[in-house]
Amino acid sequence: MTRQLESSRRVWLVQIATAALVLASLACGPLVRAKAATLADQAHSLRKVPADAAFYSASLRLKEQWHIFKSSKAYAKLMEIPLVQFAKMQIEFQWQQSQEPRIAKFRDYIQSPAGQDGVAVLKEMFSDECFVYGGSDIVESMKLIMELNSLRRTAQLEAMAKGKSPEEVTTDRAFEILDKQSATFKLPTIVLGFRIKDQARAKRELDEVHSLIRNALDENQPELAAHLQREQIAGQNFLTLRLDGSMLPWDKVREAAKSLDDDQFAKLKAFIIKHKLVVALGVTDEFVLLSIGESSDHLEKLGKGPLIAGAPPIKRLEKHAEQRVVSIEYASKTITQAFGSPQETLNNLAAAADQALVAMKVSEEHRKQIADDIRSLNIAHYMPEPGNTSGVCFLTGRGYESYQYNDGHRPMMDSSKPLTILDHVGGNPMLLLASRSKQNIQDYERAVAWLKKTALHVEQIAEEKSDPDEWAKYQELRKRIVALLKRIDVANREDLYPALADGQGAFVLDVSAKSKQWFEKMPESPTPLPMLEMAFVAGVSDAALLRKGVAAYVDVARDAYKLIREINPNKLPGWKLPKANVSDIPGGGQLYTYPLPKKWGVDPQVAVNAGLTNKFVAISMMPKTTERLLGETKPSLDTSLKLDVPAAVVIHFQFSKLIDVVRPWIDYGVDVATGKLKRHKKGDEAENEQPAEQNPVMLQMGFVVPQIHQFLDVASVFRSVTRVSYEEGGEWVTHSETHIQDLK
Repeated sequence: MTRQLESSRRVWLVQIATAALVLASLACGPLVRAKAATLADQAHSLRKVPADAAFYSASLRLKEQWHIFKSSKAYAKLMEIPLVQFAKMQIEFQWQQSQEPRIAKFRDYIQSPAGQDGVAVLKEMFSDECFVYGGSDIVESMKLIMELNSLRRTAQLEAMAKGKSPEEVTTDRAFEILDKQSATFKLPTIVLGFRIKDQARAKRELDEVHSLIRNALDENQPELAAHLQREQIAGQNFLTLRLDGSMLPWDKVREAAKSLDDDQFAKLKAFIIKHKLVVALGVTDEFVLLSIGESSDHLEKLGKGPLIAGAPPIKRLEKHAEQRVVSIEYASKTITQAFGSPQETLNNLAAAADQALVAMKVSEEHRKQIADDIRSLNIAHYMPEPGNTSGVCFLTGRGYESYQYNDGHRPMMDSSKPLTILDHVGGNPMLLLASRSKQNIQDYERAVAWLKKTALHVEQIAEEKSDPDEWAKYQELRKRIVALLKRIDVANREDLYPALADGQGAFVLDVSAKSKQWFEKMPESPTPLPMLEMAFVAGVSDAALLRKGVAAYVDVARDAYKLIREINPNKLPGWKLPKANVSDIPGGGQLYTYPLPKKWGVDPQVAVNAGLTNKFVAISMMPKTTERLLGETKPSLDTSLKLDVPAAVVIHFQFSKLIDVVRPWIDYGVDVATGKLKRHKKGDEAENEQPAEQNPVMLQMGFVVPQIHQFLDVASVFRSVTRVSYEEGGEWVTHSETHIQDLK
């Protein structure tokens, strides 16, 4: 399921990052909707970027968000913290009084009219809209990077197989990859843009930048100074720096690359020397543009031909055009595919296995069988398919909301019904991750068939390499091992798969349990300390079959342990599974508890346990947690998103609850570290201790700890994050909310 969620991380991360600018002040008043006819009326770069861009990202309303943050009570609280005040004073002092030549020179420039213009342009660049996009040629670059990445995983095994060093193998394989990519590889095109209003001032500043860079090159790199030019591109003035591989100091490079032989160095030089690098900085009608690539041709086409504003992945975001948009994201299917595919993963695994078998001197025939077995595994059926991804994030009265759309197939996710398991997460946990997946016996049977075929080939290799006597002993054990596996297979097919056909599951992390002494060896706390309660809940279609299947697994575990003890009688102690304490759960169902040994000194609240009702099963660290989850409680989560709708995944995290958990543990940890709290055994005489108020460490901590709590106060404005994923119109949608609330 984690793999299925990875494709939606981008918009979520942007949402969290931009949230840092506004904190909680958005709750001060309702926000009016933006009066925009289209998204391009807010993100003007949509009318500049070509439709074939591999990726695109735009951030909007930066100045507005910053001002909201600065006017918040959270910001005022942050500025009151002594450590922050001290840092601010130090920065101001260094800026105003430092005589360090570089700082003084920079200060003089900033205070000059030209410097003031430069500061004004920079402020304007980061006030309204910033964007970045990558050209379609970036895909080939990503393929090269991914191949070199996978090389690191296989080089070690290949080195062992061939008796070479990993460095030698890595170098050889890297040159093979470079040879293969030589005809298609290009330096990727990357363009950054910053919207401005005062074009005349920005153009004057471009002249100043030219002068500053030229002077710096004349002093430090005079051979490059001539390559810094002013050019007309698409009718606009650009400052360009055009370089190519032939300009490198190849004598010095050769000296540094002593590990390469002459042929390898010649290949490396030939690969680099044919590539060019063009850096261009200029001002267009409303953007300052910085471009990096093999040429500047793409700048001629900005705003012409098919544009990303009309691309289907962006068009589907238009339904949110009336919102106060703060970010837009897009990634094409081609670039997501470049990051890897299921088949490429299998090919890498097959190559790694082959190299390991070469090291074991396995015959080529058997190696081919294993490699073919690995490649034949259809993991694509279980993994998300790469697709075009786009998303939009906007301001609301509660913080931020975002929508992400992906047209890739998600074979294992099921959003046909609401997640009723949300009624069994305890009402208001700190963290929950609930989902429904598609499960069927056919997938299981395919996996078992694949395992049997692969195991047969592995056994053939083992027989070939084993001593005849050892192999004979294995054959005697094999029948018993196979019998155990058959019992597990029967339990899976006949009991567990039908019992868990509902497909719902949830991981829950809560913090309601408290104790003054969770472990005997920890000093007792004067106040109860919260403990993380981890639990897993699953939907049950047939409770009787689940009981039967679990009982079968327990019996197999007992017999497997006996078998292992027969093989290693002196290495494993005698062990007997204790009998569970069985109690009834209010509302129906049973709770099975295995208390931990008293000699472990763990709080009795902690115990191995599981609970089962007719509809749900739960496993947790604490019996009270299991009982709470199995009781039906409507969720009361801190979110405005609808949760009683058909969905495949719901994620909710309450950051404020985490802070509430951390606070008492910080105080406790400080008290233990400074000796204020100590563990005393019965009968111990009181130790002669320096009074806490005279302890130098305590005095320091007395200054620092209150400020830590002040930082936590500021951080607590981030209340919660919620995400709901579902399928709509053939696309997968992830609707997210970040709740931010200012300090009172």
